[in-house]
Amino acid sequence: MDYPCFLDIEASGLGPHSYPVQIAWSDPEGGIECWLIDPSPVSWWDTWDWNAQDVHGIPRAMLTEFGKHPRWVAEQMNEVLSGCTVYTDCQWADQFWVDVLFEAANLDRRFRVESVRDLFLELADHPNRIQVADALAWRRVPGRRHQADNDVRHLIEMWRLLTGDADGIHLGKIGNGTTDAGSGLR
Repeated sequence: MDYPCFLDIEASGLGPHSYPVQIAWSDPEGGIECWLIDPSPVSWWDTWDWNAQDVHGIPRAMLTEFGKHPRWVAEQMNEVLSGCTVYTDCQWADQFWVDVLFEAANLDRRFRVESVRDLFLELADHPNRIQVADALAWRRVPGRRHQADNDVRHLIEMWRLLTGDADGIHLGKIGNGTTDAGSGLR
């Protein structure tokens, strides 16, 4: 089964000088790549928001020790995602940070970034089903939120729940308004 591609980014902050520090994406087979990004090769990547670190739990020192060069990460993204539409749950922020990454790498991006909301609305007949899928997906995905790979796993699980590809649970369109036996939801 082909999956949509999903993307999540953790960043140094939320301001206009912020940059990506961890990025994860999924491929059409549902495989996930996740990388820390070393900010030290980019002279203007010097802003650090301690509140953001409290959210994602990634200290800057870990990035410089274990992170990959921004150009290498951008090249990997282009190699895996070329020609794809990649869906994110926070398009305005993740689009910004993808653009910041590719600007630092001096590369053109070869994929599109779109909001996952429209994709999920196509699968569900009511926005409440998306909220239910969101909550249920977090129960089914191990690990903590605001780790890019876990957040991508969460989006994949939401898609599986809304398409009926999640161990017999289906929260997508019902069609005639009857209760879905797999979920017990209307």
